[in-house]
Amino acid sequence: PQPGSLSLVSDAWEVHTDKILPYLTENNDFMVIGIIGPPGVGKSTIMNELYGYDGSSPGMHPPFATQTEEIKAMAKHCTAGVDFRISHERVILLDTQPVYSPSILMDMMRPDGSSSLPVLNGDPLPADLAHELMGIQLGVFLASVCNIVLVVSEGINDFSMWELMLTV
Repeated sequence: PQPGSLSLVSDAWEVHTDKILPYLTENNDFMVIGIIGPPGVGKSTIMNELYGYDGSSPGMHPPFATQTEEIKAMAKHCTAGVDFRISHERVILLDTQPVYSPSILMDMMRPDGSSSLPVLNGDPLPADLAHELMGIQLGVFLASVCNIVLVVSEGINDFSMWELMLTV
């Protein structure tokens, strides 16, 4: 994770409201913007722009980690769970892990093919089903807490994203 990362939902799918509640108890006049999409489409880059990050300042790290060439070469994802930042303009930005990500599927898969994450109570689900369910849960979460949800994809013919958004 990014140094000083503020994770609202961890990679183990645990919600950490204790990290955001101190910001919300003083004032509740916030706009919430979330983003969802497949890996490598620029979700974190867009959120950094919305935050007002200026990449030209030497030594400054972006608020949301972006994919480096090394991470891209290893076919890994940067964001795990849901990270948040609060801008000076009182905008809460929610950057999410990618949906339909092979690296997330690999991270959550046990040797027997079941999921290592407790997506639902009860018996472990097959990892591929749990992975798909996580995408739906992520979309429902964003739709329930955000004023604006940005859906980023490879293009208008990304039918899996259209299907996910219709399901949500």
